[in-house]
Amino acid sequence: MKGRRRGRSNNNAEIIGIIGVVSEDEATHLGCAIANYLCSVEKMEVLYIEAGQVSNLYNLLKNKWLWKGQDLLYCYKGVSYLLAVTSNKIREILSNRSDELLAEVDIIIVDLGTTYIGNEEIIKMCSRMIIIGNLMPWNVKTYLDFALHLEKIYKDIGCLERYSYNLTRDQKMLWYKETENKIYNIPILGDPYNMKKQDVDVINSLVRGS
Repeated sequence: MKGRRRGRSNNNAEIIGIIGVVSEDEATHLGCAIANYLCSVEKMEVLYIEAGQVSNLYNLLKNKWLWKGQDLLYCYKGVSYLLAVTSNKIREILSNRSDELLAEVDIIIVDLGTTYIGNEEIIKMCSRMIIIGNLMPWNVKTYLDFALHLEKIYKDIGCLERYSYNLTRDQKMLWYKETENKIYNIPILGDPYNMKKQDVDVINSLVRGS
């Protein structure tokens, strides 16, 4: 993992925030791929926190639950999930008030969907903040505005990482001209719970920042 750590729990777990520009599925797809890579390949204990009132993952995980203290966890392929968690509850967890829940966790992934309003404090607690979207012509302004808002929240711009699916050279040049910030290409990933070698290689590079 990258060495940049700012927000930490009591056990020094790294906190990775992921947010999608247009679709909640963008953040969830990438977040689950990272979680499963870290668990299955890097052999880390991963806690996945899904922000929001409605869960994208409940139908997949609904029969895989258990109680840990006062927290209802869903466990699948080695990753522990907290589903549809309020912003206040996430702040409480990341502020180190849930010792039993975090006792053995190495990495916390926070899936923010597409919502940064109301999640400003959570964003600031993340050691890495990943934006995922695409730079198709109809999405360029949306992505630019979205990234600008996050940059205002997340003052340490070096920890804010921008990714676009199937980024072209022209799109990359346009982005740099508009922002002078880097944006990185990521190919469309397959099933995050059954990743092929090419998917594993992509997530490996992303995790290591290369």
